Amino acid sequence: MMKDLLSNIVNKKEDKDQLYTGIVSSVNPLEVKFYPGDDAISVIATNGLPGLIVGSNVLMVKYLNKFIITNVIGNDSLHKCILENTSTQSIPTATETSIEFGSGTEEYDPLNMHDAITNNDRITIQKDGIYSCTAGCAFAANSTGIRITYIKVNDPDNTQACARYPVDSVGHWRGTISRTLVLSKDDYVMFRVYQSSGGNLNIGGTNVYKSFFSVVKI
Repeated sequence: MMKDLLSNIVNKKEDKDQLYTGIVSSVNPLEVKFYPGDDAISVIATNGLPGLIVGSNVLMVKYLNKFIITNVIGNDSLHKCILENTSTQSIPTATETSIEFGSGTEEYDPLNMHDAITNNDRITIQKDGIYSCTAGCAFAANSTGIRITYIKVNDPDNTQACARYPVDSVGHWRGTISRTLVLSKDDYVMFRVYQSSGGNLNIGGTNVYKSFFSVVKI
């Protein structure tokens, strides 16, 4: 249907070159402004366009006095990925390990920066920029050894932030780490941990002990 519509627009001489850009000012109803000071106009969106949120920059055509959005052409606010996992993961002793975020862990990921199947320990950057990276988890109670969290980029040896915290008097441990980073397209960020209790320790398991990981363009 959309292919036929665009073909009609291209073939109608009086409608040629009527391409417009605008900013989405309302989603329901869907309205767009051409400039920040202009009144909003009603528009029609084609199917399959992710990112139609307030503030999205969009490309439109005009056909039969109607404006039709054909593409989302920019929106920095979409460049964010928020992961949360309440499932347990066993972390071996004395072995730095990536935290995995499988199916159902994506709270917000409109640009598919995270793959829940392949390399599910990564958030992959889609656009050059400055990003706020935050991660946290909690280990099962154990009073032996140390616990360390890391934020790494592109390689397990490329540490960008780390934090070491002692366990409390009954062996509980929770930790959060954050870092603002300048990242490039196709860089990927990982959340990794280390523990030296002398045996495997679980992380996660309930909402209180959930693991979380987010990368947000700022």
